[in-house]
Amino acid sequence: MAINPQSSAHQNNYSLETVISDEIMEELEAFREAYVARFDYDIEKMLADIREFGKRNQFAPIASIQPAERKPPEK
Repeated sequence: MAINPQSSAHQNNYSLETVISDEIMEELEAFREAYVARFDYDIEKMLADIREFGKRNQFAPIASIQPAERKPPEK
């Protein structure tokens, strides 16, 4: 039985992508765990920290869309 080099390469790339993805997920989980532990797993403390972070970094709203002015239907 002949081995198809393209399918073998595809399998190797998929494995590499999976490993990279797993490493990223592990890093994110470690960051999340360290963050929540820093606030004793208290959601109110975490939200206060996130709000302070936003104030310190002067985040602007992503979009500021004003509601459209409603006009009466034409008769």
